[in-house]
Amino acid sequence: MGSRTHDLDVIILGQGLVGSLLAWRLLQRGQRVLVIDDGHRSAASRAAAGLINPLAGLRFSIPPRVRAWLSHSKDTYAQLETELATRLYYPRDMLRLFRSPAQRERYARRAAQAEAWGLVRQTVTAEAPGEPVVAPCGGVLQSGTGHLEVALLLDRLQPWLCARGAYQRRPVNYAEIHPDAKGVRLGDLRAHRLVCCEGRRVLQNPWFAHLPWRCNQGELLRLRADGPLPQRIVNGAHWIIPLADGSLRLGATHDPARQDEQTTPGARAQLLDGLQALLGHRPTLQVLEQRGGVRPGVRDAAPILGQHPNAPGLWLCNGFGARGSLTAPWYTD
Repeated sequence: MGSRTHDLDVIILGQGLVGSLLAWRLLQRGQRVLVIDDGHRSAASRAAAGLINPLAGLRFSIPPRVRAWLSHSKDTYAQLETELATRLYYPRDMLRLFRSPAQRERYARRAAQAEAWGLVRQTVTAEAPGEPVVAPCGGVLQSGTGHLEVALLLDRLQPWLCARGAYQRRPVNYAEIHPDAKGVRLGDLRAHRLVCCEGRRVLQNPWFAHLPWRCNQGELLRLRADGPLPQRIVNGAHWIIPLADGSLRLGATHDPARQDEQTTPGARAQLLDGLQALLGHRPTLQVLEQRGGVRPGVRDAAPILGQHPNAPGLWLCNGFGARGSLTAPWYTD
């Protein structure tokens, strides 16, 4: 299904989180949109943790747009929950564990700003971390955090797009794309703009592959475990997200040498060892799911957005990395 020649304002390549949010916003504003996707065969969004963490990174840096990111993400996901009649976003405090005395000292230098911005509630000690975890260096209880069910959002939004004639499932051969003075032609489709939201597939895109991409593969688990378990998100060397059905999401590995979505026994063992280190013991558990994906990113952790300098009809909105669930609503608004 899809619009025919000269009918479209925007073609979007990729129905991952960014492409989905962009399409939804543009359709709200009366744009004629078509999303083309290959069935998520390479979508990092399918293996995304969905973490909302405004103090990401070992240095607890506070990005200047963090308030706008938080506001837009909260409003956007609330609107989508209403539109799709589905619970998608779960606000939940995060226990952020200091991984070394040096990191604890770095946080102390930013604490006043973080507290003033309402991003933390309190620091915790090794003796009383507030959750059944091992915290030898203590930690900080963050607010403004939570997690998004990214795969569920994509599953619910796809039929919503189909019902509006705004989705087409098929692979795209880059040789089909012909920018010209009037916009872009893709096979028998024509649009004023074509926006690439392809995740790691941008590495094969002849117009944008030369940019300074820094992708890395990651895996995560969903599991059930016995014994006392955290009720908050716990973020240390690995992270634990308690889910609404009583299971846990555990992640994540990082392997910049890999560019595939395959899962491995080695990554599974690494994650389970990480869980043991966080809890101080290895619980009786059942692994329900293991997923892998390639995070599209760049060296400075900022996405790349904009117009191709030599083909004005071609646009890029990609490279959101681990902060995508937090930042994508603002950048696609």
